[in-house]
Amino acid sequence: MSGPAKNAPAFDVSVLIATYDRPLSLRQTLESVLAQR
Repeated sequence: MSGPAKNAPAFDVSVLIATYDRPLSLRQTLESVLAQR
């Protein structure tokens, strides 16, 4: 948890928040994140 976070802290935080908010939609969140990137 010290690699990707350094690359994009805000990005990682957003992903973590989304994951905590909707653990079931973790896959969808990751896909959306990758698509937006």
